[in-house]
Amino acid sequence: MNPTIRECLSVAARDRQLAAPTLAAYRRTWLKLVAWTTASGFDLGSLPREQARSYYEDLTGNRSASHHLQVKAGIAFLYKVLDKPNPFTDGLAPRFRPDAQEIEFLEAADLAKVLLALRELGTDYFGRLAAHLAEALFFTACRFHEWALLSTDKLVRNGAGDFTAARLKVKGGKYRDVPLMPRLSDSLREWAVFLEGLKGMRLRRGAVDFAGSELVFPGRDGSPISNQAFNRRLAAAFHAAGVSVISAHGLRVSG
Repeated sequence: MNPTIRECLSVAARDRQLAAPTLAAYRRTWLKLVAWTTASGFDLGSLPREQARSYYEDLTGNRSASHHLQVKAGIAFLYKVLDKPNPFTDGLAPRFRPDAQEIEFLEAADLAKVLLALRELGTDYFGRLAAHLAEALFFTACRFHEWALLSTDKLVRNGAGDFTAARLKVKGGKYRDVPLMPRLSDSLREWAVFLEGLKGMRLRRGAVDFAGSELVFPGRDGSPISNQAFNRRLAAAFHAAGVSVISAHGLRVSG
């Protein structure tokens, strides 16, 4: 890939605060597209729509609807950075199958079991983090990265010290103020008190200053916890609760 384009994409990704897994998926799509256009002798910025359609069919053939959406999102991001018309807009729409459930979710009773299991399994730092982060995702129906990347200055407190709202950066780089219900406010207060008690402590060999991070939910060395690490914690709670395993994304539509 052209170094200038690569740098522009990196800058745009940082500005959008793309989650690491999303950026990795986008990069795979970009590299495949660049390799194909180079091998086929096409100019990436003026790719004929018919060839783009044919390539898109090959790239996404027999894949899930979520894969289609991810590929199309990655390509759209690329052409927005290039400031060129996207020749893939006429590509095939995702093939949703009536018998396939693209987004898994839990009913309220099962979700309550999972949240309780997360609390019971939260005997270490990351266990506690997973429990409180799961509640934040469920009670606001927000995306994982919107809370994983949230800094403490984006939380709003009232005069009594209760958390009343969170200013979350959503798709398109815009901010949205999300009101917080009392149950989540209590959870965030409990988490903040726990973090305060850890300041200056060594939590893992070779890793310090978790509590010194500006993030609401700091992961290792104060950096954001990864989606994969969080999903592993979720999976353990699902198994403990005896319910079907879903990803962090499924928490948004559960209940």
